[in-house]
Amino acid sequence: MSSEDGTNELPPYLARHFQLGFDADDLEAVMKAIDASQSTQSPTLPHLPAEVVCMILDHVPVDFVLSWRLVCCAFRDYIDGPLLYQYIQRTVLIAHFYDINFESYNLTQLEELKFLRAPFERMEVPSVPEKDNTERSRALKASHAIFRIDQKWMDALSSTRDIISLGSPLDQHLREALGVLQLIEDEKRFGTLRWCIRLDGAVGELDFPIEAARNSFTVDLSSGRLMLEWKDLLFRFLKTETLLRKTMAEKQGTIFTISRENDCLRAVRRQRLAAALDDRNRDHRRIRWEMQYLEPLFGRTTYDRVAEPRYALAENRAVNILMRLRKEAATSPKQMAHLRQLVQDRKEMEQDLDELYRSFEKWRSVLENVSPATRFHRRYEPWNPLANDPIAWTDEQVKSEEKIIRHWRSQKRVFEQMNSVLRASREAMCAADDALDSLASDAFDELDGDV
Repeated sequence: MSSEDGTNELPPYLARHFQLGFDADDLEAVMKAIDASQSTQSPTLPHLPAEVVCMILDHVPVDFVLSWRLVCCAFRDYIDGPLLYQYIQRTVLIAHFYDINFESYNLTQLEELKFLRAPFERMEVPSVPEKDNTERSRALKASHAIFRIDQKWMDALSSTRDIISLGSPLDQHLREALGVLQLIEDEKRFGTLRWCIRLDGAVGELDFPIEAARNSFTVDLSSGRLMLEWKDLLFRFLKTETLLRKTMAEKQGTIFTISRENDCLRAVRRQRLAAALDDRNRDHRRIRWEMQYLEPLFGRTTYDRVAEPRYALAENRAVNILMRLRKEAATSPKQMAHLRQLVQDRKEMEQDLDELYRSFEKWRSVLENVSPATRFHRRYEPWNPLANDPIAWTDEQVKSEEKIIRHWRSQKRVFEQMNSVLRASREAMCAADDALDSLASDAFDELDGDV
């Protein structure tokens, strides 16, 4: 190759692997292994160049990649090496705060604390002997990945701490939630979802249960960094996604209790959580017994006995969060921009309606000769309020909102005319009252002059 690292001789889909720590010899070995794995004894089978096979593997969905890993040794080596490095670079860690009742506190900063997001930053490269200090050795020996917490979340946490009073209920709740977030304290409910992995359009839990990740996952809020033993956890995530895909395929066409994806997600979670229980532990046996009485799935008959509310509550919250995050991951940037525009348009529409309401109240105060200060001014309240998060909207709600916004845009001139009419009518009534007062004053002056 003409260049030292070979990037000038390779197309982009191969050249990017050099940024992951793999040199030309590594890629050449993979290419040869892929070529050798394709049988040349059967002329009826097509022979694909290794470069094309690599491009295909790069675009395999994450819930299918483990099945492709079983095809041959070359596929396994490529998936375990360059492909997983690509995956970890696209991975985002997400944590959710639901311990705090955000609606009960009138703080805008709390709204930004609901979801913590930490995209991949770099690999924690270990020190290696000088003779083995190559890009390839450092990349292959990196067992930990570093993720950086989003700065907006860190700023919101800092401003919240500055506002709230020490020892207040909110301060106590926040401290407890941060302790659980850093895995310092145990979750109050078994099966509580705390940390998630997002990879492309797939979102799943970091581990089952999250306490099992204490030895492989470190959260340092002071520096805003997370350290993760990435390969094993990433494999478990891929296994869970594969199991979910197979479950959804098996349950195609069956009856569902909630929905196909919701039921399958609950079934996979229960299976993974049950596998983490140790029957030698008395508490674990109790948990396994209670999990049997969670809400039956796939249209099965409801049990006479129900599980303890804490287990059902943990599952419902976890599944709702996962469904929301999975929908967000599956939403294209164009669709997301459209939803955000709907939210912005709705805020402007509500401002126009609120302005019209206030104009009417002022007009009515003049009409009824009541001081505006003594009247209770109504504000606009939507008949069908929607969640502030557009991801939580259903398809029917999105269509309905689009129709409402179209109507509002077509009637903006009417809003302006109605405000103008109310303002002019109010001014006319005020002018008429002033004119009557002036006439009465003139009449009294004339009477005084005659006397």
